[in-house]
Amino acid sequence: MVTVVSPTISSRHLYHERLWTSFIMQTWEPKQLIVVDTGPAPSPWFSSLDDDRCTYLYTEGPENCISIGEKRNTAGNMAEGEYVASFDDDDMYAPCYLETMVRELEARKTTCIKLASWYNYDTVLGVVCHTDLTQPLPAPAEAKRKTMLYSYGFSLVHKKSLLSVVQYPHVSWAEDQGFLKLARFQGHEVGLVTDEEGLCIHLQHGGNMSKSIAQKRVSRDHLLKSESPIAPLLEAIGETLPEVESTDVSLAESGTYICGGSVLDKVDLEAEHVSDKLKHKLEQMEELQLLGWLSNPDAGVNEKRRELMAAPASSDGKQAGDAGDEHFTRCLIQYMKKKMKTKARKQAADRKEGGNQTTAMTTTTVMAACDAGEINAITEQLTLIYKQHNPDKLATVPDMMAKYKGQERKLLGKVLARYCPDQPAPPL
Repeated sequence: MVTVVSPTISSRHLYHERLWTSFIMQTWEPKQLIVVDTGPAPSPWFSSLDDDRCTYLYTEGPENCISIGEKRNTAGNMAEGEYVASFDDDDMYAPCYLETMVRELEARKTTCIKLASWYNYDTVLGVVCHTDLTQPLPAPAEAKRKTMLYSYGFSLVHKKSLLSVVQYPHVSWAEDQGFLKLARFQGHEVGLVTDEEGLCIHLQHGGNMSKSIAQKRVSRDHLLKSESPIAPLLEAIGETLPEVESTDVSLAESGTYICGGSVLDKVDLEAEHVSDKLKHKLEQMEELQLLGWLSNPDAGVNEKRRELMAAPASSDGKQAGDAGDEHFTRCLIQYMKKKMKTKARKQAADRKEGGNQTTAMTTTTVMAACDAGEINAITEQLTLIYKQHNPDKLATVPDMMAKYKGQERKLLGKVLARYCPDQPAPPL
């Protein structure tokens, strides 16, 4: 059996009927679907569905009251299948998708597999495009391409047994990246599959947690033609992939790349990369109630807040600048994004005139350190190890992480060497 897991929230209920259709049309049997939902109201589709193959778990509250990582763990741990596959609620999966991925996993004799290339449909631009992370990307994305290869969890398929030694970190961004890092640290190979035929369409609609950088625009006819693996699903859901212009053109050749609703040049892409980092940093800060307007030394941010606070209240009675209102967060992100874009263009111009060796060296050093997603993943892994082997030390995990700040991989290696000597230590 294959268990499909899908974390979701109330604002994405519009995709649920299509999610069910993607699942029910899968040729692999037997199969199971577990949907974990949070938000102010349950899914009209799944709450009324009467089918033994589907388990629907709903928790009332804010959409982010349970992290995506926790949702994946909850669904994965209760999965009845030998294999666990992740379906994003807004993506489209060909009927042969599960069968193809599981057969590939079995053939490679590995525990985990995912797509390294895939098709996107950008609803903002109205284009079909192709992402291939086995091919070069423009700076700064090229520096992170290998990391990106082991993220984008919408196509992740693994053996359920992997969850007995690795759990998703309790975060709502890069939880898949943290999961795969720990799996690889422990010696589990992650198989990479390239998709040129159309096993899956990753939807880009502007509300994605992560954007796809696509090097090539393709005609929708490539996916709509009868021999395309995903054509039967598209016909069943009435999806025609409307586009602006039907052409095949390599965007990379002209120095332009499609990225989540924008056609970007290399400088734009660098600013987009920086703004994405800022966005996720703000989301983490919000969880600690430390959003930028509380103590940000940037006078421009505080001025922006005053401007928003003076705005009329929204329809639900909240002021635009209320700490609980997402409107201000979005505006702050856009404001900082504009600043970062201007800065990125200036830096690109400086590099063009001679480059900045110091900046390049600093960037490399930062990338070598553990990011927040990996730190959370290591904390989760230490907790799991002590829970299984030495419960009395569970309470010491936070102190150990503080003691080994900046050397978290070294700490994990020591703990693995003591309690799980058969598992390889993470690279330092």
